Amino acid sequence: MSKYNIFLDINDNITKEILCEFLKDKYNILKNYTPDNNCLIISNKITEIKNSIIISETIRLGDILDKIEQKIAANMAENLLADIEINSFVLSAKMKELKFINNKIQLTEKEIAILLYFYEKREVCITKEMLLKDVWNYNSNVDTRTIETHIYRLRQKIADISGGKELIITLDDGYKLI
Repeated sequence: MSKYNIFLDINDNITKEILCEFLKDKYNILKNYTPDNNCLIISNKITEIKNSIIISETIRLGDILDKIEQKIAANMAENLLADIEINSFVLSAKMKELKFINNKIQLTEKEIAILLYFYEKREVCITKEMLLKDVWNYNSNVDTRTIETHIYRLRQKIADISGGKELIITLDDGYKLI
């Protein structure tokens, strides 16, 4: 997954430096903004720019990271014009749904992000650490069951529309799209 561009339009230099430090490994932090830049703007000012996140002085870092991930997922879904065929399934990120023959289910933004990530990395086994870092933006040392919970719920939804057909399998080291 290529790095997404982010421009920090924040008056407070300390806040700006802290955000830059947390975001620099996963995102390209732009020094200057021009309307030509394809980027997400994080600002503490009111702006009319569509692709922006307005933050308050008291927002938690985790909330900012969540907002960034949600906005990027929404942008990715908006930019995907074509449906993606995965075996007998069709993922429509734009419509936020997964189709199987004449059945379909609604997906959350996180479920779309998971399936898009699996599709992009379909040749490799995807570890929990990879998902935590690339989809959740968590440190791999975090002890959480969120991966297993999301995969379990996604598998249930897939089974409901496909009569039990699998799309994600568990391997010794992680998960793989089949």
